[in-house]
Amino acid sequence: MEKRSAKPKSHPNTTQADKVKLVKALREKTGYGSVRIAFYLNKDHKITLPLSTIGHIDAKDFQNLKKQKIHRKRYEMPNPGDMVQIAVKYVPYRMRGEQYYRFTAIDDYTTWRFADIYPEKSKYSTREFVKRLIKEAPFPIRRNQTDGGTEFTNICVLDPKCILNKPRVHMPDQICAFHNIRHKIITPSTPQINGKVERTRRRDEKEDKFSELISLNTIGKDLIEVSICKLQY
Repeated sequence: MEKRSAKPKSHPNTTQADKVKLVKALREKTGYGSVRIAFYLNKDHKITLPLSTIGHIDAKDFQNLKKQKIHRKRYEMPNPGDMVQIAVKYVPYRMRGEQYYRFTAIDDYTTWRFADIYPEKSKYSTREFVKRLIKEAPFPIRRNQTDGGTEFTNICVLDPKCILNKPRVHMPDQICAFHNIRHKIITPSTPQINGKVERTRRRDEKEDKFSELISLNTIGKDLIEVSICKLQY
């Protein structure tokens, strides 16, 4: 006898195909997460789905996406300031027992780099960093590029309390708009698009002088300024 699979062809609790299609359409059109999709399904279509069900539908799509080719295309800007990549990472050593974060920016064309250290990773720190970056850059900046972290943007926030409210303009975006700087956000899970600044961050961790400097328990603002100056070149 021919061997056949014992797997059932259907299940009584399977989500209906039209609902799955609607969830995928909302996800593709809006980019919302499970919370917002569930809210609009109930509001506009009178459909109630558990968050876990919506998450499973998105997970299946994500598994299909992982089979696609990795984004390998690289961009070379023709002029200084056309693209400045910005990223943030925690300092691997504590200062006076507290955690600090290093913001790094690098120009795509000239590879000019600027870094600064702040006690928190927030929109306030990003605002101050962007202000100083604009002031210190030897050329006008026309566009910067970051990931979708909340310290850089608020378009990825999925707080249900904010669904019906019009999101406020993020503080760094206000500074960029004032100086006519475009803010580009990279695709999620593609840090290689910000490859230049990511590589410089890995190099920072290997610099013995910088590591020794920030590991001192008696570090003060003057020493922080010295470390920042060493990172500008």
